[in-house]
Amino acid sequence: MNLNSLQCVIGVIGALHATTPQCNATDPLSYLNSHPNEAPMSVTTAVTTAIASSDYARLVSIFTPSSPPWSTLGPGEQRSLCAHFIKMAVSSPTFFPAALASSTGIVSVISTTLAHLPPAGVEGGADNTLRQLLFDHYCESGEYGTAAKYLAGLRIAHSEWWWR
Repeated sequence: MNLNSLQCVIGVIGALHATTPQCNATDPLSYLNSHPNEAPMSVTTAVTTAIASSDYARLVSIFTPSSPPWSTLGPGEQRSLCAHFIKMAVSSPTFFPAALASSTGIVSVISTTLAHLPPAGVEGGADNTLRQLLFDHYCESGEYGTAAKYLAGLRIAHSEWWWR
């Protein structure tokens, strides 16, 4: 490739970048609500930001089934978003203790995300980690029926079956 071709490619990439809508990093959810047909990456940014700032109300608004952005996503995008939420929330050292202690509807978000997971589960077994965290939380609260409900959804590989 000669220098003129390379400059042309760089010019085209620059022009494409200049015309591509950018997500407002300070408030990705506001941007998303004003641009409902944007790529799912904007939604994942909003989820990541909400988890980092422990903004439970924002998470509830993202994962409410009847409202955008959730209602504008296809089933595959919803599964990917749920997996992203679980992976980010489980990896945050401060998210779950405070989230479960709050009464802001985060349990409905968790239930929604667990119900819409990809068939193979979440990378690194994060969904199992989440189920274990919920099990422990509800056992400590004395809510054994709820604890058992979350534990029942554990994904166990055939090689991990204890009775084999």
